[in-house]
Amino acid sequence: MALKIIDARQSGFPHDGSFGRAHLVFDREIDAARLKLSLFKLLGQDFLGKSSPPKASWGPRAHFFNAKLIARGDGKSVYRLGPEVTTFILPETVLEVASEDNSIRERAVWSEISVDFTWSGETVDDGDDAVTTIEAAVEQPKVEQLKVEQPKVEKPKVEPPKVEKPDPPEPLEQVTGGLTTTTLLPQTEPVTPPPPANWLLRGLIAAAIVLLAGAAYAAYWTSQNRDLMCERHGWFCDPEVVAFRSAQSCAASKTCGAGACVTNYRNTYPNGRFRVQVDDIAVSKGMPCPEPPRDDPEKRAYERVTACAASKTCGASTCVTEYRQLFPNGAHKAEVDQIMAQKGAICVDATEKEVYDQAVGCARPRVCGALECLAEYRRRYPNGSYKVQIDQLSQAQNARMACPDPVEEDVFERAANCARSKSCGADECLGEYRRRYPNGRHKAEIEQIAQSPKAQACPDLDKEAFDRATRCAASLGCGADHCLIEYRRDFANGKYRSQIEQIGAQKGATCVVQPSPSPTASASPSTDPPAIVPRGNIYPGFSCSRGNLEPIEQMICKDGDMARANDDLQQTYNTKRSQLPRGSANEQAFVDRGKEWVRERNQQCNIPESGSWNDMDLRRLKNCFLDKTRARINELR
Repeated sequence: MALKIIDARQSGFPHDGSFGRAHLVFDREIDAARLKLSLFKLLGQDFLGKSSPPKASWGPRAHFFNAKLIARGDGKSVYRLGPEVTTFILPETVLEVASEDNSIRERAVWSEISVDFTWSGETVDDGDDAVTTIEAAVEQPKVEQLKVEQPKVEKPKVEPPKVEKPDPPEPLEQVTGGLTTTTLLPQTEPVTPPPPANWLLRGLIAAAIVLLAGAAYAAYWTSQNRDLMCERHGWFCDPEVVAFRSAQSCAASKTCGAGACVTNYRNTYPNGRFRVQVDDIAVSKGMPCPEPPRDDPEKRAYERVTACAASKTCGASTCVTEYRQLFPNGAHKAEVDQIMAQKGAICVDATEKEVYDQAVGCARPRVCGALECLAEYRRRYPNGSYKVQIDQLSQAQNARMACPDPVEEDVFERAANCARSKSCGADECLGEYRRRYPNGRHKAEIEQIAQSPKAQACPDLDKEAFDRATRCAASLGCGADHCLIEYRRDFANGKYRSQIEQIGAQKGATCVVQPSPSPTASASPSTDPPAIVPRGNIYPGFSCSRGNLEPIEQMICKDGDMARANDDLQQTYNTKRSQLPRGSANEQAFVDRGKEWVRERNQQCNIPESGSWNDMDLRRLKNCFLDKTRARINELR
């Protein structure tokens, strides 16, 4: 069932037009001709009691007001409440309306209900008028509301009457006996109109009356709605009411210790209007709140012991360890000893013991990665009998340290070996490790290599081979094909291929010896060996600063062409070897083949194994050394 509360003068139901009446429209037909209703304000949790203007009386006890039946039918019932209720309820107040027998209990919002300012405070009995049906109430015309209008005083415009000034009379001429006599007519006095009515004074008097009436009404309305003005705008607040509400608000959420909330009110208003309510608050909630229990670490430790040991029949020694360490002579020492005596024996679980032994046997021999040995026990027995021992093993150094990945180590070693043999371009050796292990264990070493001079790009070998070929052929007029062998072999499709072929066409033919007419003069092609090229900063594949260098190593350290060729061979050799399994038969065969090739090269190029040598020795064997070295590089590739 729903309820609407409407001003009787605007509801459309029968009404005599009086102010201060409210119609309660229920959405069902109620048989009772009168209802006794209580009005409960949800915001303040108070009932409206019998009140006298201008102050409303709200309290904790229900008071029932008479409501007369006005109309009934069409599934609705309309009851009327008089000024003993409407005078004291503010607009927009949410009420719960209930009947004395509790058969009706509805909530509604109190709308704008007019106030009867002529009501003196006595109960109004509207008599026992006939009850009208809803259909009849709808058909009959509404009683027009009384409209009290103040007369509109308009300020009249007072214009003085225009008095026309008569023209002076013209003299009359009479001829008497030959004499002309001039006679003046008497002048007529102008008539003065009566003074106009003083409308301005009347308007001012009327305006003053209206202002006084408005001020009187405003003062009366303010006195009747002082609480509303205080709540909404903070005007005309009663200091005692404010102090009481502050005490109420302070004590609302408390169950004790509310004495401080009412102290201000009691000191300021010892005999105030709300003394009874304040005393009730002090009695029901004023007692001091009990102090919170002090934190007792020993008691909490003992409670943890009992909670841990409660579900155990054995193995409770783990439960008492903490208490015994912190409080060896504590107040609960006897109880803890008793728990230990009853439940402290180690629980025998053959399966758990077996898993524990396996974990210990796996972890102790290891120097790293021992944590994975403990995972099985922890998964199966998170609170097992050997939990303490397992936790101790997990804190050991061999458990915290992760073991290196053998694959990662192999990739790093290949990268390091590759870069170690290079004097330039070592950055290409690091690509595989960086790609597979961006945050690997050797990241710092890899970055150190990348920052070293070795990581810089290598010079243009194609251009250097071309320069060597042109230098070799520059002083020759024929027989220059041997200068072009290196470039043609190493850079078959090089960018200088056309220039190389042009040199071969011009100077590549074999030199022909022409017979000389003089027996002492002979012409022969130049047979000078190639010149020595200073090595500079070229890395030869080994350290030239170490002592006891073999003759061939000394030659390589002196000539730049031989040093570059030897470094290329060393890098190619290391790369090829890193691709073979370590310690395998294939690797050993590869190493043996390398040693055999060195012996063959030394024999074929007449390279001395010991002793001294000079620059001419180096120049004679240089071309052979370069040819053999490049052939070996191509073989390894």
